[in-house]
Amino acid sequence: MAWWVYKCNSRGHEYQNHFGDWNTFFEKADPEWRWGTIAYVPALARLQVGDTILAYQTDRNELVGVARVTQSSEGNGYVYMTPERLIGVRVRPLKKADPCIAAIPALQGGPIQTIYAISPQDAELLIQAAGGGTAVR
Repeated sequence: MAWWVYKCNSRGHEYQNHFGDWNTFFEKADPEWRWGTIAYVPALARLQVGDTILAYQTDRNELVGVARVTQSSEGNGYVYMTPERLIGVRVRPLKKADPCIAAIPALQGGPIQTIYAISPQDAELLIQAAGGGTAVR
């Protein structure tokens, strides 16, 4: 099972195919609610059942939480996830405080994407630095 940073932006810039706010996803906490489609973000086809998602809100520079993929896009083109942990921590201060976090490729500048692979070690480092979060029930 893979780990991913899934970046969303709620501002709806002209370069975006789609936009969203992770807070909406974590507030609903509904495992039957779809979050993303390959029609707008073809890279979502890479996500598989059981993969772990680090939900990152770019317009707030915030690691919002951790989710798990419960249904891949293979069936109907949509990805379904269930929230696991709510974190709510800004990433920039974490990068400033720890050079290992600053070096995580998914947190670097470069071409704008939605889905970034992240190693389990880097994901755990980031989650721990963010305080681990609170379980979503």
